Parts: sequence; structure tokens; C-alpha cells
Amino acid sequence: MILLPLLAIIILVPMTPTVMVLWILLRLIGFFLPLTAYHTFDDKLFSWYQRCVLLFFEAFVTRKIYFYGDHDFTKRKENVLFMCNHQSTVDWIICNMVIARQGGIGRLRYILLNIFKYIPLFGYYVYQHCFIFVNRDNFEAHKAVATMDYVTKNGLSCWIVAFPEVDRFNPKKPKVIEESRAFAKSKNLLPLQYHLTPRVRGMELLLKNMSSHLHAVYDVTVIFADENGSCLDKGKPIPGLFSYLMRPRTLHIHLQRCPIADVPQDHDALRAWLYSRFALKDKLFADLEEIKKNKARQPNVDEVKAAFLRNLSVSKVPNGFDELPRLRRRWLFTAFICLASVTALLLFRDWHHPIRGSLCLANRLARRHLPYEMQLPYMTALIKTFLPGTLLTRLAMVHLSNRMQRTCGFHPFYSDRLNLRVGV
Repeated sequence: MILLPLLAIIILVPMTPTVMVLWILLRLIGFFLPLTAYHTFDDKLFSWYQRCVLLFFEAFVTRKIYFYGDHDFTKRKENVLFMCNHQSTVDWIICNMVIARQGGIGRLRYILLNIFKYIPLFGYYVYQHCFIFVNRDNFEAHKAVATMDYVTKNGLSCWIVAFPEVDRFNPKKPKVIEESRAFAKSKNLLPLQYHLTPRVRGMELLLKNMSSHLHAVYDVTVIFADENGSCLDKGKPIPGLFSYLMRPRTLHIHLQRCPIADVPQDHDALRAWLYSRFALKDKLFADLEEIKKNKARQPNVDEVKAAFLRNLSVSKVPNGFDELPRLRRRWLFTAFICLASVTALLLFRDWHHPIRGSLCLANRLARRHLPYEMQLPYMTALIKTFLPGTLLTRLAMVHLSNRMQRTCGFHPFYSDRLNLRVGV
């Protein structure tokens, strides 16, 4: 089954520069559009790329998604703070799976560590998409607050995704687990067995600056399972992005909607509330581990359902234990075909022409529609906006082409006007 992970890498990685080029064109047009219109199209572009990701991680691999809790979230169109237990690098894709049922994957705005901002192409794009970047050390709150204020003042529709544990719970990282338990003891909290101690600072900052913009907090608990629905062993690391695609999977997801008015904003009260939410998750995991010890096997679907009912049945909406409706494959394939076609056009023809043509068009529009004294500031802002992404796109494309020339003997981006060599 190693073919599918390799296929995902071969297809999704080249699509990233495509998204960047399309965003550059959109950003250019956005100078002459209302801000809400620009962000609507930007959300659509981000949504199309995420659909391609879901094509691999859900349509091809995830057999079933058992859903527990507030089923009526699919009927709501609201701004939420989405918080979830953090076990794997696949967790962010699970957020995509959930929001896809409500509509508008492009509304996702993740809270990420600052280092992700420097990933070529991807980091530059998500930074302008209003992702919120934070540091574990030397936290610069004013930068995160500036992004929150921008989202709030412009009324952008959003799902803010936060992982309060900050790091992933991995049994093979005992140092991280011990540090988390030591932190819990320092705050007079009982250490959790299957989760890291949730940190309150990011949540407090979000609620302080965005509570008027948010409608609810979605408290989500995820359990990974094999293709038959039996839980994966908690004593082993949960599959990551590559290994998740190696074999069929099943997911158990519980969602509880907490109205924003019911979530405390005082520091101590919020810490107690957040800890209580993760204590319930920990109780659920302990219950499943007890079933495993008693029956000498992993809990099956019915036993997982019963455990959810015992430990997380705190919703005001009756638990239905239904499967999430399957995404329409046509909806996923449409995005895939469109982005793949544009990627092929950029790769195997003169891919740098769209960028050059965009800047020429910007120059003509500036000369025609802007007063003379405004043309220079406009073009300066344009270059500052596009130059980093353009250079990264060119370098990434040329580096890839040189690698292919060395390994395959041909140059897919050959052009007699492009003689740049990188990494040779």
C-alpha cells in the first residue's frame, strides 16, 4: 500500500506552487475588489486544495467515520473555536473532515507554531490566509492579536483550530510527557494519563480578543481505529501523515458544542474548565484501556460507542451514534481535476509567464486607473506582496526540474529564456 502515500506526495506537493500562482493572480485582482470579495475567493482557493487532500485521506483510505455528540452542527453556519486532543500529524486533516460537513473548508484558520511560517510557499500562503502563529518561548502576543483583530474587524467567517496540548501525545516521547505532568503538578492539577496538560494561555488570548466574533466552542475528541473500527493501541504512536495512508482506517469522533457564553474567560476559571474537558477525554481513554485489559483485545465499535456514552454523554442534544455522511467524490474530484490541470499547464509549458503577465497587467491597470502620484506606491506594494512568493515559486520549480533532469534525463520546465540553476 506504499503506492498511495507516494502518489499523494507526487501530486499534492507540485500543487502547492500552483495554489501560490493562483493566489498571486487573485491578489492582483483583489486590489480592485472589495475586501470581502477577495477573502471569499481566497477561501474558495484554499478549500479546493484541501479537497484534494481529503481525496487521499478520506475518500481513498478512511472507510467509516463514526460520529457522536451534537449532530446538528452540520446545519449551522457559525464562527467557532475548534479544540481537539492532539495525537497525530493527521489531526489537522480530521478538522477538514468535520468542517466539510458544515461547508466551507476555506474558513479554517489554524493556530500554528511560528516555525511553520517559514515552510517554502505553504508558510507564505497560510500567513496571508490569517493563520495565527505563536511561539512556545518568547511568545509575542501582539502579532497574534493583530491577526485576530483583522479577522474580527473585517467580519471574516472562521473556524479557529486550536490544540491546547500544544504538542502531540506520543508514548515514545517520555520527556515531553514527564514535562507535561510536572507542569500539571505545579498548577495543583492531577496529571493526565493519556493526554498532555492543556495550556490555557492561547485559549485565553483567543477568547479575550474574539469572543464577540465567535458563536461557540466545539470540543472534539478523536479516536483512531483500524478498518473494522477497533481502537488502535494507545501504547504505540498513532499513524502520521505517511503511515496513515498505508492501510484502510476508521475514525471515532465526538463533538460537543459549547455556546461561547458558557465558556469562562477569567484565567483561573478558564484553566479549570479546560482541564475538566481534557479530564473527561482522559477518563474515556482509561475506560477503553480497561476494556482492552479485561478482554485481551482492542475495543470494538459497540464497546467504543458504549464508552463514549458513559464518559462524554454531556451534550444537550441526544447522541445518535451515526456515521458522518460520506463526502461526494464528485465534489472532491472536481477540485482535484481543476488544480491538477493548472499544475500540468504550469509545469510542462512556460510556467513563469503567468507571473510575468500578472505584473505587466498590474502595470497597465495602474497607468490607466490610478493618478500618477499613486502609481509608484501601488507598484511598490505589489512587489512587496508578490516578490517573496514569486521567488520561492521559481526556486522550488527550478530545483525540482534540476532534480528530474539528473534522475530522469530530461528537463520538464526547459525554456531558453530560463537559464537559472539551483542546487547543482
